[in-house]
Amino acid sequence: NVQPSLSNRLIGDDKPDDRQTQKALACILKDEYSLRTVEIARAIQKQFNKLPTDDRGIKKANFKVVKYSEIPSVLVEMGFLSNKTEAANFKRDSYRQEVAELIKDAIISYSGSGSQSNRWE
Repeated sequence: NVQPSLSNRLIGDDKPDDRQTQKALACILKDEYSLRTVEIARAIQKQFNKLPTDDRGIKKANFKVVKYSEIPSVLVEMGFLSNKTEAANFKRDSYRQEVAELIKDAIISYSGSGSQSNRWE
C-alpha cells in the first residue's frame, strides 16, 4: 500500500492549471518540510550534546544533498578529522557506535514526539 505524496493529499490527484496556485502550494510544502527539518535537527543536536565535543549549533547551508530534497532532511556533521581529539575518537569502534546510537535515538525521539504529525490529514 503506497502512501500518496503530501502534495497529492493536499491538492488531490488533479493538479491545478493555475501556475500561481502551483507556486503557492510548493511554498507551503517547502515551509512544512523546513519546519520538520528543524525539528529533526534539534532532536539530533539534543542527543549530540551528550558527546564530549563542542556544541557547534544548527546551521543552514545549501548543500545539494539537502537543498533539492523533497522531504525533510539533515546533514549530520559528527566531527572533524582535522581535530586530533575527534579523529582519535572516530578511530574507536565504540565511539562510532555511540554516535550511530545517538542519531538513532534522535530519530526515534522525533518520530515519537508527535511534532511531525501530518497536519494535512
